[in-house]
Amino acid sequence: MIFETPSELDTGTLRLRTLGVSDAPALFDAIYGDVETTRYLSFARHRSVDDTTEFIETLLRHTAVGMRRCWLVTDRADGAVVGTIELGMKTLPLLEVGVTTSRRGPRRRVSMLHATRHVVDWALAQRSTLGVFACCATNNVAHGLLERLGFVRHAVLAGYAEQPNQGPGSVDYYLYLRSKVLLREARATGYRSGPVPV
Repeated sequence: MIFETPSELDTGTLRLRTLGVSDAPALFDAIYGDVETTRYLSFARHRSVDDTTEFIETLLRHTAVGMRRCWLVTDRADGAVVGTIELGMKTLPLLEVGVTTSRRGPRRRVSMLHATRHVVDWALAQRSTLGVFACCATNNVAHGLLERLGFVRHAVLAGYAEQPNQGPGSVDYYLYLRSKVLLREARATGYRSGPVPV
């Protein structure tokens, strides 16, 4: 049975919608062809829009069979690409979240914090899920975003993945989890879902 995910989500200031092949030029320009944005990714920086088109086509095939959903996050005010959020369903009842943020434009990190919170809260509200996990390279500052969202670090995964845009060799990753049980405990100690202080 395919785990149903919405094709669109709305935070009020941000629009999250399923990627399409027509998004390839904008995505290549803002994320997958950008040297700084792709520095810590586990796959090579795209060299052309064709690479990004092929990447999107693969994502859409996975979406069709219920393996994962990738949303394009855009600013409702100007339509600019803010980032992407991917939700993997292969490990149900746990879901995996992955986030890529464009480095262009103001307040992109805060915007992606809001967008990721929206997706994770939606995922945890589904009766068929027990939690959401994420893997983040230890040399990437993105783990701060996960901790602000109430994720708890559970392990270090030695040599988990490569970072081909920085050279050969594997790097360690942190494994983070935000489960329904941990969420109840976190709320008891002060964490609250909702707007992020800015």
